[in-house]
Amino acid sequence: MTVHLPRTPETVGLIGAAELRRAKPGAYLSNVARGGIIDEAALHGTQPLSPSAPSPRPTGPPRRRAHRST
Repeated sequence: MTVHLPRTPETVGLIGAAELRRAKPGAYLSNVARGGIIDEAALHGTQPLSPSAPSPRPTGPPRRRAHRST
């Protein structure tokens, strides 16, 4: 499931525990929207994640940037 929504009063908290329970086991959730659309406490079953928490560092070989031709 991917989420692509602007953060508005209508979309804040749009995906909560009830919606997450309907997902198939093993489903992936990709949130490319602003924070607040998905209830992170329901997603993680605990306290919401801090928006300032550092992202995990990637492991494995570094990615190469694609060369941009003009």
